[in-house]
Amino acid sequence: MGDITFATDPWIHGSAFCNGWWLAKSSPTDAFDILNKCDFIYISHNHPDHLHPESLQRIRKDMPILTAKFQSGSTKEYLHKFGFMNVVAMDFVSSLVDSEKEIHLSVLKSGDFREDSGLFLQHGKFKCLLTVDSNFINFGKLPTVDLLCSSFAGGASGFPLCFENYSEEAKKVVVTRNRGAIKATNISTIKITEPSFFMPYAGFFTEAAKRDSYIKQRNNKNSVEDFESICASNGSSLLNVNKEQIFVFEGSQLVSRRQDETEKMDSSSFGVITKFDTDEVDNQLNDVVIEYFEGCDFKDDCWLI
Repeated sequence: MGDITFATDPWIHGSAFCNGWWLAKSSPTDAFDILNKCDFIYISHNHPDHLHPESLQRIRKDMPILTAKFQSGSTKEYLHKFGFMNVVAMDFVSSLVDSEKEIHLSVLKSGDFREDSGLFLQHGKFKCLLTVDSNFINFGKLPTVDLLCSSFAGGASGFPLCFENYSEEAKKVVVTRNRGAIKATNISTIKITEPSFFMPYAGFFTEAAKRDSYIKQRNNKNSVEDFESICASNGSSLLNVNKEQIFVFEGSQLVSRRQDETEKMDSSSFGVITKFDTDEVDNQLNDVVIEYFEGCDFKDDCWLI
């Protein structure tokens, strides 16, 4: 059985969503060296915290990239714009199989209206499902796995904290409800896949810019530790990546775990470059909105507020 190395959705440094999100944890200093030695990179969808321009700029352009064959082609086209031409956009009914290396790969669709995906990997006897941000992935038709990896934190939407027509109490209710929805999604997937191990991995972001202090104070997120009892009650073991970051499996057995003691990148500049001029932003937004409606040949009345 041959070895294979791959990475998923690399966001290594810098911000996403117009400086709204920053990495909550610093990446290892050798992250790009490791990435550029991978056999391939999987990109689940085209949101900038998963298809991250700043990080992709430092990836070798002959890197094989696996993504989903979305109807719009948005992810593949975006990767082409960054110079990646070795892109495999995989449909949701096929599999990539290397019998010699005993590797089976399937890209699975998010079970909602969004262009999002997850990845099923089997390497010998080891089976792993990465749901990323997907909801009801593959419409609940899933195998049992040894390792389930999923987003966990919540707090990814600008709603309701960026909406002024909601009271503080109403916002708190919605934020709490959304956190519960992320837990419910993971509980459902755990029950279906019966994983021996569950790893929360997509969700380590923070609102670091000073302009976003209001959101940061109120946008409470699930913690990794919140899933301790969920895993225990469903016969799974939590892999707490706050404690250890390197896990070694032999077949379906976890044989070792340890901290990553590699030197980390400097993150002291978080939020420094995000100066915010309300009047300037309002003027720029008006220009963008006008350009959009003129560009699509909109003929009805339109008011800018």
